[in-house]
Amino acid sequence: MNSSYPLIARIVSIVLMLIGVIMWVILAYDTENDGLISTFVTYGKWMVIIGFILAVLSFGMSLAINPSSIKGVIIGLVAIGVIFGLSYVLADATVLPSYKNIDESTSKLVSTGLNSFYIIGLLAVLSVVYSGVARILK
Repeated sequence: MNSSYPLIARIVSIVLMLIGVIMWVILAYDTENDGLISTFVTYGKWMVIIGFILAVLSFGMSLAINPSSIKGVIIGLVAIGVIFGLSYVLADATVLPSYKNIDESTSKLVSTGLNSFYIIGLLAVLSVVYSGVARILK
């Protein structure tokens, strides 16, 4: 079965990436960027929503093609849940005086996101190092 889904997904991702680059260039050369920041936040929210929808669609298509892969998916979802749970427990809800319009719950969620980013990044670096060392030792 020849599907055009990968081509469509690639084109959509390239278009969205170009929009982000154009917005970044505009922000970089604009000295008064008060209005653009809210545009970036809105764009970021839409990218998260679109990414979530595409991930769910991709997951559904993958399970339809290979139903036996559900065990690996469940393991991955549990691992992500553990990482986000650990990130939430480690998150700090401190609100500095320099923060404007931020409450403790928002600060805790931002800290959770940063902690999960650090943990996933560390795991990615460790997996690359492990892969390299294992390849050298073979």
